[in-house]
Formats: sequence, structure tokens, C-alpha cells
Amino acid sequence: PLLRRTVSGSLPRELQDRGIHLTQSFSLVDVFFAAADAGGFDLLMSSTFFVFVIGGPLLGGASQLLLLLATRPGCARARSRHTQHALRRCASLSRHAAVFYALDILL
Repeated sequence: PLLRRTVSGSLPRELQDRGIHLTQSFSLVDVFFAAADAGGFDLLMSSTFFVFVIGGPLLGGASQLLLLLATRPGCARARSRHTQHALRRCASLSRHAAVFYALDILL
């Protein structure tokens, strides 16, 4: 669990004695599904959250790892013209993903 909501006080303690627990743990995926349950605009906002928080960092990290492995000195395929063009496109994608992720942190 990434997030933990703790509710304290006399009322939560009384509710806990009756079997109602307000303290819960959540992961990022749980937050996505909980926000999307209502559908409509909530689903749109939940999808945006998922793209910014999970998709952006995964895309950026995967593209940088691909560039790192494809341009290592022993890689013979990295010298072909077609591969060079693909690597430039991947570098551009990686740069855009980094900006996307930085804007998420900024906002």
C-alpha cells in the first residue's frame, strides 16, 4: 500500500467497536479504480491521473532504457541508417515523456 488513511478520535473509535473501520490502505491502482467508479467525467479525470502518475514515468524510463541498450558500443545494429532514424525518434519520444512528467510534477 502506498497511501494510508488514518482516522482518529472518539467517533471513529466508537464506530470501530461496532465493526466499521475508517482506516484503510490504498495503492495507486486502487485510487484509480475508486475515482473511476462513478463513470462519466470521473472516469476521464481518473484516466488522466493514471496517464500522468503511472504511464508517464513508465514510458520515460522504458524509452531511456531502450536508448541505453541500443547505443552501447558492442551493438552492431545501431550503425544502420534505419536504426539511427528509429533511435532519433525514440530519443525525441523520451524527451517529450520527460517534459510531460516534469509538467506533472510542476502542476
